[in-house]
Amino acid sequence: MEINSNHIVGHKQALMNYMDQLHDALNYRMLGNPVVAIGTSSKKTIKTTTAVACVNGVLVSVTGAETAFTATTHDIAANASSVQEAVYLVVADSAGTITLVMGDIAEGAGNALIPEVPSGKVALGYARIAIAAGATAFDASSDDLDAAHITDTYVSFGGNASLLGRFDDAWAPGDVTAE
Repeated sequence: MEINSNHIVGHKQALMNYMDQLHDALNYRMLGNPVVAIGTSSKKTIKTTTAVACVNGVLVSVTGAETAFTATTHDIAANASSVQEAVYLVVADSAGTITLVMGDIAEGAGNALIPEVPSGKVALGYARIAIAAGATAFDASSDDLDAAHITDTYVSFGGNASLLGRFDDAWAPGDVTAE
């Protein structure tokens, strides 16, 4: 097999991309296993427990909290004939402040994708919220998450599972072909 300069440059770039992703993965990760669940004080919120995270290479204490959805921004419109669903990523920044990042609304149960982790934040877990087909929407500011028209699923990230969303385009041997 003849190796030309394009082949070497392609492998070098792929390796550099992988190293950048590895750097991010090690600098943005959970060091414990925070619990992500329906709120206990208010069933309109997502509850997280206290955990330690690495945000931009610095250890951060993330204090447990019940995080509210943002009115209208986090709503899911109803569809008369199909389930509508979105995933809300629970993230923390370098101050330990927790926020929710909503992914795109998808049609059908289990079809919504986890949104990308925003720059400078670490993922604690996510909530998958699906609303039944019909006329009742998800009003993020007033609906309890255990309402009859809502199916809610919670996933907590811990250890390396918090890398989710940072390796979607990771390089693997064989990804670059010889010219």
